[in-house]
Amino acid sequence: MIIHKRGDTFAYAGTIPAEIDFAGATVTSQIRNEGGRLVAVVAVVVQDTAIQLRVNETNNWPIGKVFLDIQFKFPGGDVLSTSTETIKVIPDITRETTT
Repeated sequence: MIIHKRGDTFAYAGTIPAEIDFAGATVTSQIRNEGGRLVAVVAVVVQDTAIQLRVNETNNWPIGKVFLDIQFKFPGGDVLSTSTETIKVIPDITRETTT
């Protein structure tokens, strides 16, 4: 389980197994709540066997559990998704204030 403070930038990094050829695959990722509602579309960068996920704006993420996976769609039409990760979103105590 990943712990994330609402309002902070979400960043996640991992590796792709070197024995699988991901060349030409379209990579997408989303975060959804327990009811399946879309919470965020995730920016994905793949370089060699490294993968980086990022969401800059998380102020409206629901407190509680949300879910993330990464989907690879290959040129021949095959689709491969990672296992689903659970993200526990907790409140941010320190917030930007305006006077």
